[in-house]
Amino acid sequence: MTGILGGTFDPIHAGHLAAAEALRKVAGLEAVWLMPNAEPPNRPPATASPSDRLEMVKRAIAGHPGLVASDLEVRRGGTSYTVDTVQELARDFPKTRFAWLIGSDQARAIRSWRDPDRLLDAIDFVVFNRPGVTVTADQLAVLGFKASRVRLVAIRTSPIAAQDIRDALRHRRAVDGLLPPSVLAYIDERGLYR
Repeated sequence: MTGILGGTFDPIHAGHLAAAEALRKVAGLEAVWLMPNAEPPNRPPATASPSDRLEMVKRAIAGHPGLVASDLEVRRGGTSYTVDTVQELARDFPKTRFAWLIGSDQARAIRSWRDPDRLLDAIDFVVFNRPGVTVTADQLAVLGFKASRVRLVAIRTSPIAAQDIRDALRHRRAVDGLLPPSVLAYIDERGLYR
């Protein structure tokens, strides 16, 4: 099974990479595709362009076997609705079984996603804990997750927030250990988040 870890990745940081690696191991996934969205549907627009965010993901995963950068949503453009992405994955990769990887905070908000019932019928989910937010199997069932299509796993997640990193970069504060060096170099090259 291949996991999909979607997000804005504005910028991708050490917490994203640690979560992807941990989920790959804990959920027994062959690979995790990190998929930056083109335009996020439920939050303000990203600061960096879709192409810059995709390039940062590509640089961040270099040297991480089992992690793959996916350009599917960036290539498609427009607002990135998960239900559309899942439909495209099923059409383009009919022999691959996918699981959507989401934090407990996003699992609790699944009813606000576009066409949640169709989405919950279309793909498996792996739900992982997020700092300060827990969810139980019973709560997932009430939200519409099907027991046969959802797996609840525990991983150690970092409290790193991309917003804090953007603020630190804007104010020229150190971000040591928060970003892969290749991502920080790209941010400097492109003058992002200044």
